[in-house]
Amino acid sequence: MKPTPMILLIVFSIALVSCQQDQAFIQQLAEEDDLHVFIVSNNENPQKEEELYDVLLQLKNKYPDELSQFKLITGKEAETLPGKNDIHEFPCVVITSKGQTLGVFGGESMPKEELASRLEHIVKAFKS
Repeated sequence: MKPTPMILLIVFSIALVSCQQDQAFIQQLAEEDDLHVFIVSNNENPQKEEELYDVLLQLKNKYPDELSQFKLITGKEAETLPGKNDIHEFPCVVITSKGQTLGVFGGESMPKEELASRLEHIVKAFKS
């Protein structure tokens, strides 16, 4: 059975509610050399979150080695991330590596295709 975006949304939402991440751990992940993708959610726009998950799953299938580190976090937890001042809309995706923010994307204003294109550009640049 292939997981649908709605099932994934439910799983991610349950994880968000039941497991609040330790902010020090989140900051540590953001500073590692690997590419880390943080999904920042306030649980107020499930349809847009579903689009984000869909885009991320498509890219993960295309770049499994580069996109192996996903974390779902709250807006409060995102306060420890580099690039926290660039988060203006929810949901959004924050991509970090080596303590640097490589991109902050999402919110209601970004079409799905543009999000996919920008994220793929970062992954390709990181890969090379």
